[in-house]
Amino acid sequence: MKQITRADGKVRIRLPDSASVVTDVGSTTQGGSRSTRRADSGAGSNAELSTILDALSDDDSPISSSLSVVDSFQVDVGSGTSHPTTRSSGSSKPDKQELDINLDLQTGESAVVLIEQDDTYEWHYPVRHQSSAQRSDTRFTTRIGEPQETLLTFRIPIGDDDRLPRPVNTNTRGHRGPITSFIKGKMHGFILKFVARKTIGALTRRLERGVTEGPVVINHATDAMQWSRSATYPTAGLPVDRARRVLLMVHGTFSSTVGSFGALTAFDQGQMMLTEALKKYDLVIGFDHYTLSETPDQNAEAMLAALLPLIKDGHSLEIDAISFSRGGLVFRYFSEILIPTMNEFIVCRKSVFVGCTNSGTELANDDNWKHMIDFYTNMIAGATRLIGMAPGAALPTRILRQSIKAIGSMVTYIAQDSVANNSVPGVAAMEPAGDFINALNAQPPTRTTPGARFYYAIGSTFEPVDNDAFELGKRLVLKAADGFVDKLTGKANDLVVNNDSMFVIDPVRGARMVEQRSVDANGRIYHTVYFHQTMVASLCAQWLDLVDSAPAVRGLAHRAQTENSLPRKWWSDAVSREFVLLSFTSAIKEAQKRLKTETVPLVVLQRCP
Repeated sequence: MKQITRADGKVRIRLPDSASVVTDVGSTTQGGSRSTRRADSGAGSNAELSTILDALSDDDSPISSSLSVVDSFQVDVGSGTSHPTTRSSGSSKPDKQELDINLDLQTGESAVVLIEQDDTYEWHYPVRHQSSAQRSDTRFTTRIGEPQETLLTFRIPIGDDDRLPRPVNTNTRGHRGPITSFIKGKMHGFILKFVARKTIGALTRRLERGVTEGPVVINHATDAMQWSRSATYPTAGLPVDRARRVLLMVHGTFSSTVGSFGALTAFDQGQMMLTEALKKYDLVIGFDHYTLSETPDQNAEAMLAALLPLIKDGHSLEIDAISFSRGGLVFRYFSEILIPTMNEFIVCRKSVFVGCTNSGTELANDDNWKHMIDFYTNMIAGATRLIGMAPGAALPTRILRQSIKAIGSMVTYIAQDSVANNSVPGVAAMEPAGDFINALNAQPPTRTTPGARFYYAIGSTFEPVDNDAFELGKRLVLKAADGFVDKLTGKANDLVVNNDSMFVIDPVRGARMVEQRSVDANGRIYHTVYFHQTMVASLCAQWLDLVDSAPAVRGLAHRAQTENSLPRKWWSDAVSREFVLLSFTSAIKEAQKRLKTETVPLVVLQRCP
């Protein structure tokens, strides 16, 4: 092991024997990883990484604690193995090594380390806190009245790790091999300090960063940046002679209305869906709420309070809803528990669940929170890359900033050893065996009418194909391919939610699941990219009766005859994009490779013209 000192002596890094020289981030002495090369060119990952660090350090709240960079470095740690020190039965095995970081901070401060490698992120937390009063090193002995210092120690394993996560039940899925460790080869490290909370307790809404609770009006089909926030939902121009038709979109964890649904404005099918929704409904709305510091029932109560002015003076609401992830629990409590007390002034018609945690997620168990943070950080980054993460790109920058601020709130809690029980109540509410999930999915003793008249649901089984996936970092894809999440949760999942959880609905007899779409194993649809998918936008439009295909088919068929367009092109535009178009002359291997990466249910063979 070798040791270097950085940041004016505050940071001491012990490196494995296989490591190269440590340099500042952006230096080209090592050649750099793909991210570093992008950073040198001023594009790609540089914009993403800058946005993440800016969001974490943004001091936009006088109450919550931001994180500031103490040191940033890059190093090639190699394989992390040394020469074997023991021999048994004629065999030898190299010792595992670590990258150790010792950090000196003032009393009352704490820190975390963010590692980036191959566009994949991983958070590391201190394994030991030690005050100057507890240390024998005379260099840190303080006199009376002088500020005390705290030593934090981080240990980051290097190389391959064959330790599998503990399964949560006996009905486990198989995995294909050992878990691929995160650190091996070139990486970037960022040491981030923050002011520790004076008291340990549950995370409160005033400490949850990146959230501004309140109504959101979805008023534009092609630009989510124009969706407006206001103190109340608008009432001007709403009908007074009939029920007011509302499309309510309920967002997920670490997110917002724009963060969960804004991607719909970035592609044709999503824009079409929103355009037709704005025509059909009197209001298309969301409600931004706290997903960490408040439970789904508290979110639902706040959402109902915001909707009450719309039924003032005897008016009524007819609500259709699209719920994403944890938003399914919020809407279910809203429709199943709160609305039955409204004397039919609010009626929920159609409920569309997309990747919802309706019977919880194993990642909500506090033993798995660190894994959840890492996966969300990477999936949110992957989702914004799909939109187009580039310098000045407004929508992905806004989504990434908001989500990373919320993630930063939870990271600081984990770093202070408060990962237990209900310290983050909004996450704990999603525990599959927790009180909230059990109560919501129990047969109600009195209520006999379902919360919504019709239910629909979409889910996906994420399984990387050839270690590739849409804009996910390489290391995370390798972990997923090695069965990490499968072993963690014990069931098929979209990297966050088990499939069987996505299709749970109101337990009342008579609740009707009209249609559900479960996408079989695929490398395209993971938890944060549902609303980047043509299939999802098309199904939502179909289920909410937003499309009338006959006129469109006739119009596009005529256009295909009069314009120099490709044969059959009008058909895919008008009817569905949920198929793969292959030529009869396609080579078998080429067709097989194409079908492995597609998740659509149909294959169309096109004859040669």
